[in-house]
Amino acid sequence: MFRLLFTLFVCGACSVLQAAPQLAPARLQALAGDPFWLSLGHYERGKLGGWRSYVDDDEFFLAADGAEDPAAELAATLEALYRDASLGDRHPQCIYPARTRWLREQLALDDLPALRCPEFAAWYADIAPHSTVLVFPAAYLNSPSSMFGHTLLRIDQADIDRQGSPLLSYALNFGAYIEGMDNSILYAWKGLMGGYPGLFALMPYREKIGEYSRLENRDLWEYRLNLTAEETARLLEHVWELRQIQFDYFFFDENCSYRLLELLEIARPGLELTAGFPLTAIPADTVRAVKDAGLVARIDYRPSRERELLTRAAPLDPLEQGWVQSLAADSGALQDAGYQTHPGSRAECELRAVDDLFHFNDPDGCRVEVAVGLQDAATPFVPGRPLGGFRTGELGLGHVAFITPKFEEMCHLYKEVLQFRLSDYTSVPFRVEFLHVNPRHHTLGIAYTGGPRKLYHLMIEYNDFDDLGRAHDIALENPDSIGVTFGRHINDHMTSFYLKNPDGWMLELGWAGRTIGPDWQVEELSGMSLWGHDRTWLPADKRQLARDILKDLSKRGLRAPVVTTSQTAKVSQ
Repeated sequence: MFRLLFTLFVCGACSVLQAAPQLAPARLQALAGDPFWLSLGHYERGKLGGWRSYVDDDEFFLAADGAEDPAAELAATLEALYRDASLGDRHPQCIYPARTRWLREQLALDDLPALRCPEFAAWYADIAPHSTVLVFPAAYLNSPSSMFGHTLLRIDQADIDRQGSPLLSYALNFGAYIEGMDNSILYAWKGLMGGYPGLFALMPYREKIGEYSRLENRDLWEYRLNLTAEETARLLEHVWELRQIQFDYFFFDENCSYRLLELLEIARPGLELTAGFPLTAIPADTVRAVKDAGLVARIDYRPSRERELLTRAAPLDPLEQGWVQSLAADSGALQDAGYQTHPGSRAECELRAVDDLFHFNDPDGCRVEVAVGLQDAATPFVPGRPLGGFRTGELGLGHVAFITPKFEEMCHLYKEVLQFRLSDYTSVPFRVEFLHVNPRHHTLGIAYTGGPRKLYHLMIEYNDFDDLGRAHDIALENPDSIGVTFGRHINDHMTSFYLKNPDGWMLELGWAGRTIGPDWQVEELSGMSLWGHDRTWLPADKRQLARDILKDLSKRGLRAPVVTTSQTAKVSQ
């Protein structure tokens, strides 16, 4: 008998330890009336008094009358948080992390059952929320629900500014879920009267860029918000609570923009964004409300693919535009020339941030990719030290030069098949042809040295001469890293030097290269450089030949003017 009573006592004590605290009615009502709890339940005042939730899904509520009674829902939530931990991912603590966090803070719930919630933890770790961006795609007249624009949120990781691209970020969208093929009249009627369910969806941001900017040709404005990492985390915890939870969707009021304003009120308690939209919530107006609330830290503009392509095509002459269009249309020219082409996979396109690509092998067996629709980074490049920038834009990144044992076949591929244009050529100290596709003197250099195939160098061009000089100062700390000494090329007039890298190719750092136009006259060069550019990698005989050429040019007094508008600043102390 004593053992039985002791067992009952111990079990009863354990039950007491795991029981939810009993709140006084006044305390319960005070918590249930807290604006943050009302935001978590999406409650609004009913037209005839009382409360009603915008959520139209019984799965969201723990109390039978939770949709109309915030106090009943709070009491049911508090009790549910103490359920048996064996429920695992189905435990209310795992299903309602935002509610759990808030109630734990408000009531000092130190005795809650300990749970790991692996499903939520994995989801949260994959998103890695740190900051929030409000995205506004422009109006899309082909869709009634987007005739006034649209809004969604982008959730960025902590290193977004360092990586410079939001392609790994996630987009949070709220939209109508439409099944079947309703005709236009029924579609409009249901949209106006809440006939479609609305759902939150989280997806890679690159998919939304493809949808809005690429398929629908809609410009995007990205408003970086000043929400802290903690506030962004609070928002995401509530988004987890809304997975597969339905709201009635109305085109003009309870729409994407209104729902996102509610999320921002949860992220930063005390905001009153939804109060300004009692009748309609037009996306452009909600963006203005977010700005007026002081939430916007920075605005970035992402043009649609159509606008970007038109802008890039504007400076091209008709021949260049025709070449771009024919190459983008298909790969027939390559196939006719005997090159087998293969389409790029969706994953490859996403990794390279392009709309589409195909690839083939060149005569040396190296893979060559032809892509269209290159995406710009969302934020500017931030160098490791102060720089005046790089000369790119319509000139592209720079130029590439490679060495090939199949010189004739390679020149035929790029000049005859791919329609690169010849700038000039030389045979001393080794054979090279320089080709261009834009105003930069050459985009590609094809060289024959008698050696095996290899990437020779990649060139990038500084805007400021002083940046080139300082890079040379840094290189001089390790003289063996310099593969070609300071000098000036005879063809593009680039002042530069070359750095070796561990992979065996070099990086040319240059300044003040000249550009060429449609009236350019091809010429045979009498060397590679006007002065300098001692190629330490050449065999002794070729290296001496290059030096003899420089001596001859010096005797002839050959020189070229420095023509540049790239100097961006006056000398400053």
